[in-house]
Amino acid sequence: MRWKVTLSYNGAKYLGWQRQIHGPSIQSTVESVLNAMHPEPVTIHGSGRTDRGVHARAQVFHFDSMLNLDASRWERAFNSMLPRDIHVTKVEAVTEAFHARLSARAKTYEYRIECGPYNVFEAETTYQYNSPLNEGALKQALSCFEGTHDFTSFCANPLDLKPNQVRTIYRTELEKRDSQYCLTFIGSGFLRYMVRRMVIAVVEVGSGEWPVERVKEIMAAKDKQALGLTIDGCGLYLDQVFYTQEELDRVLGSTQ
Repeated sequence: MRWKVTLSYNGAKYLGWQRQIHGPSIQSTVESVLNAMHPEPVTIHGSGRTDRGVHARAQVFHFDSMLNLDASRWERAFNSMLPRDIHVTKVEAVTEAFHARLSARAKTYEYRIECGPYNVFEAETTYQYNSPLNEGALKQALSCFEGTHDFTSFCANPLDLKPNQVRTIYRTELEKRDSQYCLTFIGSGFLRYMVRRMVIAVVEVGSGEWPVERVKEIMAAKDKQALGLTIDGCGLYLDQVFYTQEELDRVLGSTQ
């Protein structure tokens, strides 16, 4: 049986999603639970990799198992054995055609920025910018990323390993929550550091350091050296993974 699992996690103490040699990852932590239940090692396959310190509200992975458990018993088993900063929210039986990464149609990422005083209680989950930002300028910069673009300048993937660095951003959103800004990106797919590099460019415009035209120039350059900045991963969340066009259309329609 193949199982689709949705989980949330606080990534502050982990070296990212992918299994690592020198420290804990989300993947290895979840696999340790499954391996305690199975006679043979079990590998999980995620919808994508989140970096060190990055969080998720709805990451998705799949795995195959011969154990005779239903969805509710799988959920209870996971949550009884996982640490408190990782929590399974849903388990579903799926066909063998389902693949957590290859079946995904789109994703939503969110980035949180604190513009008020330093908040020690959220230092690992919200980027502490701790200075004002211009809301109008933030919106202008965000709009530069909407549509289909070559994101070579805004990602860390080498061109020889991933020649196609064109992605589509269906929608960006900016929400003010008290002294924090929440930046949202809904896209067809995201490259390594892509969201974090888009965010740092937006912050540079919002702070008045850059004119909005510079974002467009960096995009047009298609040059790995054109930006040279990456914001910390602590404020980044994988918010949702879409597996049907209906799911995506529903969310895009609700944001209009």
